[in-house]
Amino acid sequence: MQKSLILVILSVFLFTSCGFKNPLSKTSNVAYIDCPKTLILAPASKIIDDHITLNLNKNYSMTCYSSNLNSSDVFFDFDYVIDSSYNDVTNLSRNFNFIVFITNKSESEKIYEETFIKNIEIKENSDDILINDVIKYPFSDQLTIDKSIYDKGIKIFIGIL
Repeated sequence: MQKSLILVILSVFLFTSCGFKNPLSKTSNVAYIDCPKTLILAPASKIIDDHITLNLNKNYSMTCYSSNLNSSDVFFDFDYVIDSSYNDVTNLSRNFNFIVFITNKSESEKIYEETFIKNIEIKENSDDILINDVIKYPFSDQLTIDKSIYDKGIKIFIGIL
């Protein structure tokens, strides 16, 4: 009895797997590619002024992809965190630039540069902010370059100014 039950289950499984189209077999519209080497520029990793200190957290992530295998563009998504500590709670807003620049693999030629203007503004009550406490602010940005540039080999450098 048990053997016949197993045979029936296997037969049904074989019949359904061969007879019906797989609903999960959709082709992907995104082709993920290998991300190039990325470095944080040491002089551009921290901003210090009278009121606030901003630090580009080293635990950033970068995702690299094309819209399909034949696409002429490569997309880079950056997810990063800015650690801020306040030296003075009288001014709770600060603008900064997140910069990305791309060089060839030997770093002898700058190929591309883009600046993203960002703002950190405290949303909490300023009475709750203690001097030198670290507050983390997450950000996301996207960069698009031509696939022919990517195919030659690149390095990416990031920083804040």
